[in-house]
Amino acid sequence: MTNQVKKKKFLKEFLKISADNGWNIASFDETRKKLKYNSNITNNLFPNKLDDLILFYNYLTNEKLSKLYKKKRFNKSSIRVCVLNALKIRFEILNINKISIKKSMIFLANPSKQILSSKLIYKTVDYIWKLIGDKSADYNFYTKRAILASIYSLAIAIWVSENSKDLNKTFNFLNKSIMNMNVVTDVKKKIKETIKQFL
Repeated sequence: MTNQVKKKKFLKEFLKISADNGWNIASFDETRKKLKYNSNITNNLFPNKLDDLILFYNYLTNEKLSKLYKKKRFNKSSIRVCVLNALKIRFEILNINKISIKKSMIFLANPSKQILSSKLIYKTVDYIWKLIGDKSADYNFYTKRAILASIYSLAIAIWVSENSKDLNKTFNFLNKSIMNMNVVTDVKKKIKETIKQFL
């Protein structure tokens, strides 16, 4: 069994356990014991334990997003429609393990995890822009990611509080935020002006 397979197996079991017990070391250790992985194995797979585990989950989510997105062939659509579709697919994937992910947000809310949280958001929005084929450079590279990071963060907050299985509230917010040209243009203009002050 390769390390990648072991990591996927560990994560799958951890998601079940953490849905009840939370995204914490106790759940991590319970998963390790249930799978009969000794500490040497888990230290090799996830040296930073919960931090590495959540980064790995994010990696697998992006990987799944890529497969589903490419399968549906959205690339002939406009850039905004492509971004919107990618985000919707991502939230549909997240919704499968919503309870566990909500528990992970309590873990990420700790001030000591601020850098990790920012890293996860950046990796997500950067992956989406690259997935849809965006090749922007200079300030456009950063403004697009900053705009999407802001929208994604707000969408996460809405998604967490939404009880509907069809994600109406989350998708309505994404539709308005991504497709409203004025909102995106205004934010982009402000970010561009801010960046220019430091150039």
